[in-house]
Amino acid sequence: MPIDTRDWYREKYGYKSPTSHKSYRPPRRRLPPGKIFLILLIVACVVATIYTGYLLFTHRTNWGVGAIVLAADIGVLIWNISAFRKWRVGAGTIISILVVIAFLGATACALGGVQPFSAAKNNIVSWFENASSQTPGLSLPPVSEYPADITGHVTITQTVSAKYSSGPYAGETMKMTSLEGKIYWIVDISVKNQSYENAVMANSSHWKIVVDDKIYDAQRPFQSIQASYPMNVSIGETGETTIRFPVPEMLKVSDARLCYRGQEPYSYGKLSGGNKVAAYDWDLKAVVEGTREPDQYEQYFVKKEVTGHKKVGKIGDIDITEPVYKDIYMKLETVGHWEKATSEDATPSFGLEGQPTGFYWLIGFNVSEAPWVVNWGYEARKFTALDPVGSKATFEVSIFSKADFDRHFYKDRSWLMFCHIGEYRGVSDKGVHCEVVQKTGHYVIVLNTKDVKDIVRWWVKVGVE
Repeated sequence: MPIDTRDWYREKYGYKSPTSHKSYRPPRRRLPPGKIFLILLIVACVVATIYTGYLLFTHRTNWGVGAIVLAADIGVLIWNISAFRKWRVGAGTIISILVVIAFLGATACALGGVQPFSAAKNNIVSWFENASSQTPGLSLPPVSEYPADITGHVTITQTVSAKYSSGPYAGETMKMTSLEGKIYWIVDISVKNQSYENAVMANSSHWKIVVDDKIYDAQRPFQSIQASYPMNVSIGETGETTIRFPVPEMLKVSDARLCYRGQEPYSYGKLSGGNKVAAYDWDLKAVVEGTREPDQYEQYFVKKEVTGHKKVGKIGDIDITEPVYKDIYMKLETVGHWEKATSEDATPSFGLEGQPTGFYWLIGFNVSEAPWVVNWGYEARKFTALDPVGSKATFEVSIFSKADFDRHFYKDRSWLMFCHIGEYRGVSDKGVHCEVVQKTGHYVIVLNTKDVKDIVRWWVKVGVE
């Protein structure tokens, strides 16, 4: 007796065979809860892997811990994918899901200002803008007009020489060297006041460098050394000035904009240039070429020398004496001079429980000759009777090799106490401290204080013979 295949399909699978006279409709299958959980787990693992890799790449976590976490993230991700495959999901589907997740995550990071995705986004946008502007016959709509047309040309340097115009150091040259991780942008600014009622001034607090949501201020005036040249531009007029900005060393001119915030609405303008020079003369508005000038040789305190003894008392027939010291100075060639007033550029430091423990500054430099001498000094604020008993300003200076600094400072600073280099030679009668180092190389000086408000001013200079 012939078998009806349609009845056999109905009994075995619960629906009619594809050859049945009625249309074939396979049953709908719901997504199992386990598969939903695995999808969410895969998404979480991908995000965790990318973020851990980013922390390792930017040196924001310990290499050992970061590598273990990254390996665990990748291991769990592989296990999730293998479990996901048991539901007969093709490799192409899994790869497509991962690509989409990575694209969405990178897009969110780029829009949220997370590096390096934000920088890549800016480069792509700039490339399209440049390509569009160079396309023949293509006219772009004009940029929205601001109350002032401003542009800036950038010269990049680590060292700025400037003379004191007044005060006890009038006529002397101060050599300002940028702190570790920072660099100076000397910006020559051109302004045309289109509609501001008040004149556009060169007040350093009115001008900013803007990169996405980050704002970098102009350097503050220090004693009689100004951070900008005077300018007064009334409505309908034009003018020029030069302003000095300390910015992160890795900042690109193409990523930044110039901003005037002296009046509302704010005005923005493009920056160009970006040539790096060894040194810049602030008074001449010119690049310093060639070797160091003779006035960069200064007197350095190098040690205290015993010249005799003086009688301070007597016990019976025995005279009590104490040594008489003389400060010994040498004329050395200055390779770096740093000076700060108040709390400018101070970075807070925190303990294990998140409590503030003080403030610090970082100074990085190269020395190609040895031995070399570090002199430093500071001015503390005057304490009054209203201050707590025992109040005292603290200011500590430590010297480390760049390798030891990179290895421990941002990870476990307790190890740095074993890495300090240099021979401390004491403090002069004028309050100048001295330390001598016998090796060449790349070094970092760390300056610490418990309360930044207690320090009015500090300075550090490095000299070689």
